[in-house]
Amino acid sequence: MSVNSKIFRIVYHTDPNFSEYRYPFKIFTEKGLRVSLVDPGDREQAPMILGVDYEVTGVGEADGGLVRLTLAGLHKAEKGLKLVVKKGVAHQAHGDQAAIEALNAHKVEETAHAALFEKQEEALNAHNGEETAHAALFSAQAKAFDAKIRRRLTSNLTIFVRQDGNDDNDGSADTPDKALRTINGVINRLDVFDFAGRSLNISLGPGVYPALFLHGAGFPSIYILTIRSTDPSNRAVINPVSASISDAAAAYSGAQHVRFEQLKLLGGVRSSAYMTTTVVDCEIDFTLAPDSSYVFPIQDHASFIVGNLKVYGDAAALFYVDVHSHVRLVGNIELIGNPNYSSATAVLHRESTIVVGASGSIFTGTAVGKRFDLKGLSYVGSQSLGPNMFPGSIAGSIAEGSYYA
Repeated sequence: MSVNSKIFRIVYHTDPNFSEYRYPFKIFTEKGLRVSLVDPGDREQAPMILGVDYEVTGVGEADGGLVRLTLAGLHKAEKGLKLVVKKGVAHQAHGDQAAIEALNAHKVEETAHAALFEKQEEALNAHNGEETAHAALFSAQAKAFDAKIRRRLTSNLTIFVRQDGNDDNDGSADTPDKALRTINGVINRLDVFDFAGRSLNISLGPGVYPALFLHGAGFPSIYILTIRSTDPSNRAVINPVSASISDAAAAYSGAQHVRFEQLKLLGGVRSSAYMTTTVVDCEIDFTLAPDSSYVFPIQDHASFIVGNLKVYGDAAALFYVDVHSHVRLVGNIELIGNPNYSSATAVLHRESTIVVGASGSIFTGTAVGKRFDLKGLSYVGSQSLGPNMFPGSIAGSIAEGSYYA
């Protein structure tokens, strides 16, 4: 039971367990009290009748007395209602006129404050409405500006690059007057497109191109980025020219899925950070890369799809798969020249996997070194090709918790 007191007025929250409610002021007759029930919104719900719903004690006492609810009163006083006990106006006049005047003045002051607050609230709402209008206008202007400078694609986009092209061209056709000259020319013009989930195809004419070091270049909203040769019989060559990535012909980020098709790569392909990468129908020449590097380093929740490759050149490993990454073998991988893999042909760490997704022989050719090295709950699914699926001259090793099937 809680009490909220004012001059000559008490408000109680009713409770079925209580039938007595105190009033702390002097009355001269039982009718000097007015007792009523109101709901939480202060709307009167039921009149309380003296002698029927309640009785009064303490008449004439300076510190008041009690209002006792009868059974009928208790029945009316449902839980959740408020019981209001106040002094009748006629009785307030007995020596209490000053208190009444003070109460009335307080009510007038509260009314004035409420009116002032209402005006302040209206002013604030008007200000908020103005800010909302400004924000909507800015958003509309930004969208209009964006629409002017960016072309929203409704289909996949192909950009042609060839040795006799020009980066001032638009890349719309495989001709010298339309094709771009460099891959950087493609990257530099991507901001004019809103790909909206469409794919970008970069078609490379015959010749040698710098390494695809595309970290941070950004491919806005591109679903699949495909880089392929325009003429499969005369493949484009990707040649690393930066010492910092001399082991990789391609390293990239920004698209959801990157595909390399019908290319000759003078170095490996890196994949990381939740990327999906496909390398198919390519030639991987790793002879110029450091022997301590990996042909395919696949790390940090990356997915890698690979098949129909020719690979040559020594390395630390053909596959280095780490940190919840996954490789799917979908076609034959031919090892040329008996490469030496100093760590193993396939190294898997920290819950990574390699699985066979195609029937028949996956590897042809031979290699020197350990066939595989599985650690940290890693897994190989060979589709019954057995422990000799990976080429090598030394049996593979499986640490506790890893599995080869």
